[in-house]
Amino acid sequence: MGLAVRYADIIPYTSVFLDCSFTDILHGLHESIRSAEQEDVRRELLQNLHHLFVTEKNPNPTIVCLAARTAFDLFLRVSEFPPGSEIIFTAINIPDMAKIARENGLKVVPCDLDLHTMGPKLDLLESLITCRTVAVLAAHLFGRWFDVKPVIQIAQKHNLKVIEDCAEGFCGLDRLGDPYSDLTLFSFGPIKFFTALGGGVAKVRDRSALEKMEELHDSYAIQSSEIYFQKLLKCAAIFLLLNIPLIIKPAMLLTDRLNIDHKSKVVNMLRGFPTDLLRRLRHRPPMALLALLLRRMRSVEEVPPGTYTANGQYIWDKLPDGVGKFGMSALANNFWLFPVLVEDPKVVSLELNRIGIDAYIGASQLNVVQPEFETFSSSASTLPVFDEDSTPLLAEEGAVKQEKVFLSPFPQTAKFFMDHVIYLPVNRMVSTEYLQKMSDGIAKVINCVAPSAFSFPPNSDSAFFSAKI
Repeated sequence: MGLAVRYADIIPYTSVFLDCSFTDILHGLHESIRSAEQEDVRRELLQNLHHLFVTEKNPNPTIVCLAARTAFDLFLRVSEFPPGSEIIFTAINIPDMAKIARENGLKVVPCDLDLHTMGPKLDLLESLITCRTVAVLAAHLFGRWFDVKPVIQIAQKHNLKVIEDCAEGFCGLDRLGDPYSDLTLFSFGPIKFFTALGGGVAKVRDRSALEKMEELHDSYAIQSSEIYFQKLLKCAAIFLLLNIPLIIKPAMLLTDRLNIDHKSKVVNMLRGFPTDLLRRLRHRPPMALLALLLRRMRSVEEVPPGTYTANGQYIWDKLPDGVGKFGMSALANNFWLFPVLVEDPKVVSLELNRIGIDAYIGASQLNVVQPEFETFSSSASTLPVFDEDSTPLLAEEGAVKQEKVFLSPFPQTAKFFMDHVIYLPVNRMVSTEYLQKMSDGIAKVINCVAPSAFSFPPNSDSAFFSAKI
């Protein structure tokens, strides 16, 4: 059975949306049909994109790829780090990033979050560095920009590469990462701001590394325009379901009555590379994608200031005490998605859905980055054992069982965050009328199911669950 939500109560906005116009999608479809690959046209498109991304604040040159993950893979391939080297990750990211690192022979070491900045904990970061560490990947999460300079200073002190992951942070051409980052990544996939429904841009500090990346990239086949055309058709259908209130409202009512989980279906449709990751990533973008990406980047300066933050700030300022706020010391917040922390995400999400607010627990692929581990059989040990979701379990004395022992600190704060997060349907498209209605509904639900102030863990520092080896 559905939740029996009333049609009049439904707020016709969703936790994710496509940040483009239907005209943009039509432009991409048109380019896919008419644009046969022409080297001179391709070169001109790339030069125009490079010109936009090379700025006075960050003059590092660029490479335009099929996805930000393609650029990350290229960088690791040309860096030729020794097998078994370690790369430190901000402890929340999409699983594909850790998978790419491991496929390139690296061991992933997560560094837990500072919930005030949403950056890595700096004292912990330095303690995680060993003689095998070769790089640090620092991600700006959920549109919160933290000060990456201390991370760069620590990395330079230990002769490490810095990868600044801005996949969730793009907010215009005036903020393009730190020029001292060795690799800076931007993503323009379907649910990102200023989406081109694909594509990624990387800024590379070292020109020798860039030349190697370009040489390897040029050896890749160009993704067929047919694949991009099919993706655009799918995104056109998704656009109608996520961006048009006149369609969203009856669609929500229908899926409720039919007890269909429309959220998970749409999120699965938006996945960029669901299978065979590296083979799919190792292609160059088709000309149609480059043309749409250039069109989208040229539109950035036309957006009035505050367009992407006004609605988010309005709701953020009115959140009740039962909601946990984070990133309050971030340098900037462009409200990519709208995650908040609550004591019981399932109950809160259900009750918000019941009154017509499309809250969701799994609106993105982001998850906790797991440390490397070893599994072995032994009797009860002083080292903790973990269940399937990485919750520590006490071993029964004398019992013989398979133990999963992490080889670096498990990121407890990141796990706490992901265990308590829900996503609210707050974005730049929400009308003033519905903003107030949503704010009232959130307050009503939270004050009912979680009237006390949200409780952060008293000590969110990660602890070593095994000896560092």
